Amino acid sequence: MLQQAHDGREDQARPDYSGMKLPLLLFMVLWIAIAVVNVVFPRSVWRLRSWQFKDPSAQPSEQWVLLQRITSVIIGVAGIVIMAPRVVR
Repeated sequence: MLQQAHDGREDQARPDYSGMKLPLLLFMVLWIAIAVVNVVFPRSVWRLRSWQFKDPSAQPSEQWVLLQRITSVIIGVAGIVIMAPRVVR
């Protein structure tokens, strides 16, 4: 459903997210929680994925841990930037 802009012009219609606030909020909270866990405990993610490797007892390199943290911060911020305006409206 589209809402008309405040001045009544149809060409500036915006989507109405009012019925989607709770699901978007829950998804945003889950998204941010996963990103935070990944930043704080990147080795736990490694343990979850270790079954894929020849030697599951191998440890991740410091470069992998740093890259995992950096990408998790970027993904967490992107999730906030993309979803927050839709939840706040």
